[in-house]
Amino acid sequence: VWGGAYRTISDANILKGLYRAERFEPKPHWEGPYQGLDFGFANDPTAAVRMYIFGKSLYVHYACGIVGLDLDVTEQYIIERVPDWDRYDVRCDNARPETISYLNKHGSGRYSAASKWPGSVEDGIGWLRAFDEIIVHPDHAGAFLKECKRYSYKVNKAGDVLPSIEDKDNHWIDATRYAAAPLIRQRGVPNIRQL
Repeated sequence: VWGGAYRTISDANILKGLYRAERFEPKPHWEGPYQGLDFGFANDPTAAVRMYIFGKSLYVHYACGIVGLDLDVTEQYIIERVPDWDRYDVRCDNARPETISYLNKHGSGRYSAASKWPGSVEDGIGWLRAFDEIIVHPDHAGAFLKECKRYSYKVNKAGDVLPSIEDKDNHWIDATRYAAAPLIRQRGVPNIRQL
C-alpha cells in the first residue's frame, strides 16, 4: 500500500493511453467493417469483434462472446448481438480449421482462417499501438474495453515489466488481430489509407 492505495503496475498495460470509451456510429467513408472470431469453450470465451478504421483511429463497434458457447449456436448467438454479422467476411483463429469448416457448412459461409506467422502476436500489438487512438463503443463492446485495461506484459516479483505477454485477457484482442491480419504488414505500422 502506497499512500493509502494499492500500487498498480500500469506500465505493463500494453494499450495504456490508447483506448477510450465513446459512443459512435460508423460512417460510410470508414474502412471496414473488419470482423474477427477467437474460438473458446471450457475456460475461455468465444470472442467476436467488429471494427472500423478511419485515418489513424481504430473503432471497435461490437465485441461479444461467452464461455461455454456450443458450436451449433455460435453464429446465431453472434448475429443476435452484432447486426448483419453474417453479411461480412470473418477471419478466425486458424488453429481450429474443423470449427471454421463447420461454421461455413452450417452458417453463412463467410469464415476463413486468419494468417499467423512467427511474431504475429507482437506484430499485431505493434499495429494496434501505431494508432493514435482506439475508440471502443461502451454499449456494444464492453468486453473489449475490459480487456484493454487488463492486456499486459508479464511482471516479475521485483515489479520489472518483462518483454513477454501474459497469455490471458486477450480473447477479443486476438479476434481483433485476426480481423486485421491482412492489414498487418510490418511491426508497428498500420497499413491504412489516409482519408
